[in-house]
Amino acid sequence: METDGGAPPLQLGEEVYTSDGTRLGPIKRIWWGDGRVDPPEHRSQGTLDIVSDQRRRVPGHPFFQIDIPMAPDWYVPFSAVATNMDGRVALNLTYAEAEGRPWQIEPE
Repeated sequence: METDGGAPPLQLGEEVYTSDGTRLGPIKRIWWGDGRVDPPEHRSQGTLDIVSDQRRRVPGHPFFQIDIPMAPDWYVPFSAVATNMDGRVALNLTYAEAEGRPWQIEPE
């Protein structure tokens, strides 16, 4: 099952694993392709209003943030997801392949 224009249905807190079974951590934040952010971003002025077109994040390629224990978080594109079943998200890359990607830098 797919949603959001072909992107896998992801939810906050789901555990992410590589294709060789390495646990990376839970999903901490999701940037949807239409500009929505879950949970909404916070700025010094308060919570970013993701409903207002004037303050909405510019639409782009969807990605999600993984809370990697005791390491920098990863920002992974939806295209790297192979499956998502029963709260377990599996990437289409092994740990060694994923580690070589520039995913420790948040996309703009």
